[in-house]
Amino acid sequence: MKLLTLILSVIPCFIFAQTQKGTSTIDTIKPVAAELYNFGMVNTSALKKGWKKFDNELVDRVHYPKDWEIFENFMGTIFMITSPLSEKDDAFAENVSLTRHGPTTSTKTLTLEKFIEKRTNDTENYLENFKIVEESDAFYLNTPAKIVVFTGEKDEVLFKIKQCFFIKGDWIFLYTYSAEVDVYESFKDINKDIYKSLRIGLTDKE
Repeated sequence: MKLLTLILSVIPCFIFAQTQKGTSTIDTIKPVAAELYNFGMVNTSALKKGWKKFDNELVDRVHYPKDWEIFENFMGTIFMITSPLSEKDDAFAENVSLTRHGPTTSTKTLTLEKFIEKRTNDTENYLENFKIVEESDAFYLNTPAKIVVFTGEKDEVLFKIKQCFFIKGDWIFLYTYSAEVDVYESFKDINKDIYKSLRIGLTDKE
């Protein structure tokens, strides 16, 4: 198994099982009516059947499928959760990750909007055929958040990535869901259940 990582502050990491040439193409994707994204809205700590719980000094809880693997403090992330590889020639482990940036109180210019603009520019310079396909408002609990969904190509692999930006205390948090374009929809519901379970910091405890 060969491990490759693409490191970006906006895209913390991608995990590849082996190098594989991409053969699919990105269809023209038109923005659709935005769904209402709500993070941390699972009001119980009860686990779904077949799911596990993770917590550390920054995260009170996040739930994830027991057959997925979690990495703590991996290459700048608070955590990264990766899907199992579906087959031998599977090139990419779909994943979600959480990173923290700031603090916002020490740099007045670090607003959510400027942070998103900088990370988007960094990503556009890094990925080929970069295209934003959705920009939406959201909430982390009762705090305004922003969603950016984009597609792009790296090492001939085509990705679709959803990034969720929100502020908690003095910090900007970035939750990222990364998948190959062809399987993005297949893992979308799992990703949604993971981010709905996410609780940041002691004040979010039940």
